Amino acid sequence: MKSVTKFKTFEELKSQEKGAVNYASSKKKHDAFEEFIKTVKTYPKVNGQSQ
Repeated sequence: MKSVTKFKTFEELKSQEKGAVNYASSKKKHDAFEEFIKTVKTYPKVNGQSQ
């Protein structure tokens, strides 16, 4: 029979999974990537080219 572990936070639970990464770090990187994509999408077109 497997033992049961009680976790205080969701991050603790996620860190026990195989291949887990730091959730806070991943979220920060994802948010930064979203900001970059927004910037690229709103950047003026070069030489009058459109999508």
